[in-house]
Amino acid sequence: MKNHIYTLAVVLIMANMTMAQTQPTLTFSGESSGDHIATQSITLSPGFHTTSFSAKILGDAYLPVAKSDENYIFTRSYQDGMTAASGISENKDVIESITYFDGLGRPMQQIGIKAAPDKEDIITHVEYDGFGRQDKDWLPYHEPSGTLGTYRGNKASATRSYYKANYGADFPTMSSTTANAYSEKDFEPSPLNRVLKQAAPGEAWKMDGSHEIEFGYDTNTTNEVRLFKVTTTFANNTYTPSLVQSGYYTAG
Repeated sequence: MKNHIYTLAVVLIMANMTMAQTQPTLTFSGESSGDHIATQSITLSPGFHTTSFSAKILGDAYLPVAKSDENYIFTRSYQDGMTAASGISENKDVIESITYFDGLGRPMQQIGIKAAPDKEDIITHVEYDGFGRQDKDWLPYHEPSGTLGTYRGNKASATRSYYKANYGADFPTMSSTTANAYSEKDFEPSPLNRVLKQAAPGEAWKMDGSHEIEFGYDTNTTNEVRLFKVTTTFANNTYTPSLVQSGYYTAG
């Protein structure tokens, strides 16, 4: 069963809430009624007649997004006060995003819907290593193809290609199939999965490129780390704390 969870920045509890469907072009013939919005053109053909009809063209009209048949969390943040979702008429009225999840409940793709300057999606690819760890944090990229808001499949190659094409100076000798458009973690070989090294995007900052952030995990020996405790004394209706040494931490 697919679980569809909606998170609203403004919580609206309403019955039978509908939203006008905006299309690029609209054509009406015969008797028509209702409120209609198009982004390009509206044509009233011969024979059109009405008793109650409203139509307008909005260049930045809101187009409802499709959602894939996957587990997802859809988030809508309203940018203006309104009493119903049907009040959304332009893209500037809302900021929307969606995160798709795999069968184990792990994020597998994050999408900033219409987040690019040209109103296309900004996609962040998510993947895991053979032990189920998220060892790479991929950079988001502009996706000009596909249906807005839908799951686009594995986008590792598309992310690499985008950054090689647009930020080639950061990957001078790497190809569009090897560009490290992600930060990367190197885990220790133990069930603790502690991070040993962390690398950043860009050829100069790649894993094993001598510019990683390194982490060390050590234990103390006997009489190496002092143990301090706080004691208090009470005088003149006042507690006075004091920091005193109480030996050393035990080894390990």
